[in-house]
Amino acid sequence: MIDLWVEPGDDDRASAHRWLRERVAPLLRVEPDGVPLHVDDDGGLSLLATGFHVSLSHHRAWRAVAVSADGPVGVDVLTVPDDADFIDDTALVLSPEEIAWVRSHARAQHGAAFAECWTRKEAYAKLHRTGLIAGLPTLTFRPYPVADRDVAFWTTRVEDAFVAMAAAGALMPPVRLHRRADSLVV
Repeated sequence: MIDLWVEPGDDDRASAHRWLRERVAPLLRVEPDGVPLHVDDDGGLSLLATGFHVSLSHHRAWRAVAVSADGPVGVDVLTVPDDADFIDDTALVLSPEEIAWVRSHARAQHGAAFAECWTRKEAYAKLHRTGLIAGLPTLTFRPYPVADRDVAFWTTRVEDAFVAMAAAGALMPPVRLHRRADSLVV
């Protein structure tokens, strides 16, 4: 099971870590100050000695945190841009097939198509803790995932943002989406 929280927030890292602790504390059955959140040298997050894996993302008005008991997970959230006129500038991250997929949509949908591709790439990079490295344009995750990759993706739109998760393995574990005071298993 992967627990995913997607909520409005800000870009402040300290408040994002506090927000993460408040969301994760009930899973660990501790108070928020007792959540053993560790920031690695590469900026990756860990929940020390818990058996859970964690990934955090924030962009503009959105925050997302994924917590998995089933193995490493990467998450990314991105506010949908109004357009994707900048798509050529993303060729260091998106593959030619993904750029073509974005362009294949009606112009009014370019921003959403871009956000879907971009969040998958960021989630993949966070899963592997590599950052946005040079090899990413050789991988295509949209419109169809590369068949020989042992990574499962989960993507959804939440209001004016896209959120994507990447997990190792051919199948995504069940996802419990938490939004404000509600939770859904999808």
